[in-house]
Amino acid sequence: MQNKQQFKTASLLAAATLAATIATQEVKADTAQAATQPTQKANQENLTAAVQEQEQVVSDLTAKEATAVAEKEAAQEAFAAATAAKENATAENIQEVEDHLAANAVDTKANALDVESAHIEVADLKADQEAAETNLKTAESAKADADKAVDAAKEKVETAEKNLDPATENEKTAAVKTAESDLAKAASDLTTAEKAYDLAVRANEDAAKLIAEKTSALDAAKVETKSATAELNTAKATLDAATLTATAAEKEVVDLKADNGFSEPKIKLSKYFKEDFETWSKDKTSQIWRDSLASQGVKTMGLSTPNISLAEKNEPVNKFDLTKAQKIKINHYAASFINQVREQMGITQKVYVSDRAMQLVDNIKKEYVAMGIDPRGHNVEAIKRAAAKSGVFDTGNYYENLAIGHYGAYPEDGDTYEEIAPKNMYDMLMNVYNNMNLFMFRDAIANHGHLESLLFGGDQIALDFSTNIISGSPIARTKSGDYRVVRTHLVNLDWKYFTEGGPIEIPNPNDPAAHAAKLAAAEEKLTTALAEKTAAETAYTQATAKVATATAAQEKAEADLTAAQNANTDTTVAASNLKLAQMVKNTADRKLADAKAELAAVTAGKADKEAALEAAKAELATAFATSYAAETKVADAEKLVADIKAQIETKQARVQKFEALQAKLAQEKADLEAELASYHNADANLAAAKEKLATAENKLAEVSKELAAEQEKLAALKAKAAIAAENNLVITEDEHGNIHAVLNQNLTNEKPSLDVASLQEKILKEQAQGQPKAFYGKAPLLQTSTHSSKVGAAQASVQSNYSRMAKHHSLPKTGMISSLWTIFGLLGFAANLQAGRKYKRG
Repeated sequence: MQNKQQFKTASLLAAATLAATIATQEVKADTAQAATQPTQKANQENLTAAVQEQEQVVSDLTAKEATAVAEKEAAQEAFAAATAAKENATAENIQEVEDHLAANAVDTKANALDVESAHIEVADLKADQEAAETNLKTAESAKADADKAVDAAKEKVETAEKNLDPATENEKTAAVKTAESDLAKAASDLTTAEKAYDLAVRANEDAAKLIAEKTSALDAAKVETKSATAELNTAKATLDAATLTATAAEKEVVDLKADNGFSEPKIKLSKYFKEDFETWSKDKTSQIWRDSLASQGVKTMGLSTPNISLAEKNEPVNKFDLTKAQKIKINHYAASFINQVREQMGITQKVYVSDRAMQLVDNIKKEYVAMGIDPRGHNVEAIKRAAAKSGVFDTGNYYENLAIGHYGAYPEDGDTYEEIAPKNMYDMLMNVYNNMNLFMFRDAIANHGHLESLLFGGDQIALDFSTNIISGSPIARTKSGDYRVVRTHLVNLDWKYFTEGGPIEIPNPNDPAAHAAKLAAAEEKLTTALAEKTAAETAYTQATAKVATATAAQEKAEADLTAAQNANTDTTVAASNLKLAQMVKNTADRKLADAKAELAAVTAGKADKEAALEAAKAELATAFATSYAAETKVADAEKLVADIKAQIETKQARVQKFEALQAKLAQEKADLEAELASYHNADANLAAAKEKLATAENKLAEVSKELAAEQEKLAALKAKAAIAAENNLVITEDEHGNIHAVLNQNLTNEKPSLDVASLQEKILKEQAQGQPKAFYGKAPLLQTSTHSSKVGAAQASVQSNYSRMAKHHSLPKTGMISSLWTIFGLLGFAANLQAGRKYKRG
């Protein structure tokens, strides 16, 4: 092998030396030589392309090797995991996983119920929100209309005020009032002066007698004042009492008119409820019509109202121990609910409350309570036992409609049953109203079976409630870890189910005629109270006037006594004062007449304008009142919408919480099932992992081997390209595997330049490093084109083209024979060139 490598090196050195010798000659290419240049250039480009192509092959294999390494590592990890699973696949571990899966199933089922319940609550609130927003729009429209009315009324008032000029009138009115005041004072002064003069005249005659008379008159006036005051106090007390009585009677009448004293739901079916029910009845398996009917049920709930009297809040209840009267009341409320729906659906048969129906529902309730468990559905055996006790068919459940809920709270809420259970009859009837909505309008979960039963069932109904404390349930826990299940039992039956006796209808205690009589009595009482109040007001007014008269008389008596006591016996002074007072009185009379005349002139024709202004003011006041009332309704509606939205956000948060828990439980189930499968399939998985690892290792070895081979090819191609580029050669290989080294030059006008020493040094260096590998045992064959000397056509053409084709099929392909032929060819070519040079000189 070493000799072979040395032989290749020698061949390359010889080729390089000969190429250098040729490069020193002065030659010129003919037309045929010039024609070979494009081919040489193409060969060089092909070599570059081959290098790039091989680089891509190596790159692809490198990526493939990286993938094989990753697959091997993954197979090793899988094998380690399979080994660990095999070690952990014990009976204890398998049982533990199965126990976890069972617990997961229980939790998932319970949480699914919570998800469904939360979604129903959100849907209910959204229906309430839609109704509230409709009311808000109506209130806002009314407020806008009221505001427009206020603006119009303001314009009318401003116009009426502009038609009046109050400045002058106010001035004249003030002048009249001043004149009247001056006249009154002058008149009073005149009267005093007259009295003074009279007293002065009579003072000398009988002053003592006059004082005695005035004193007696004053005493009598005081007695009269005292009596009148006592009479006034009595009249005031009587008026106050009459006013209280009348106010109470009036309130009673108003309350009776506003509230008929009993409760009855107001049910209004939506526009398409009946139509959708009939369509659903024809194809009860249709999801579309089931959901459409459910949607109409929600709309019906929005159109209906519970219509419960506020007076019901004054009646306390125990939901699970109602009195007989309370049971009758809630049953008639439920019967009215059903009858209103039946009537609007065109069903003539009505339901009524019977004693036998109430007996049946009471026995069913007791059977459920006696069980002490949460059946989560109809308990047919309990119903059959109750039916046997009630004298009706006991072969199955022909009667019960059942709704199940709970009281209690989630631990974080902190509520208890006692805090949220109904406290009064108002709450109780609202509970009945909500349950009837569930049975008839929110029954999609039961494919509207309860609705159909209550529409076309018997003519007798009864309703009651039962409860149990259930321990250890995962839903609705109290702080003690228990919860209270609540059941609504609604039975529906008719004569055909009785095995003995018959029913007796229980009349409705809520009698409209009795309410009307009560209202009439209250109105009569109000009429009497108002008459007594009017009489008391008249007596009070009279007593007030009497006190005023007595007080004035007393004041006059006191003034008279004072005047008598202070009377001047000098009549001259009194007469002078009287004359002066008369003059002042006359002047005051004249001034008052003048002021009134001036005022009359100003106010002439003003009556109509004042009337117009007063009418405009009255209209503005009415408009303001209407606007205020509308604004109040808008505020109330906005608050209701905001409250409902807040409730929806709270409920939706609960939905998200339940759904997140459901997803978590599902992932936990998947993980547990995967773990259990790994235990059960541990042997097969381990064998498969071991086989996969062996396959990955084999694949990596094959890819690495292939990559090494291609990398060696790439190195050889790069070495070829490097030698060709550095020595200005085009190295090619023909279809028979022959390697040719051709000078890459333009022989017509240039002389090739070749650094022989550098080329020899490079070849020796590569030999020392175990190279060259570029030709894989094939020595290069330097091929030249036809040359002619400078003497021209007289010199015969000399062409050297050496090939190893003659030995190609007879010698082993070691490259040694090719190298020998290459050296011989190079030496012959050199001899030809030397002969050419001698001929030129000669």
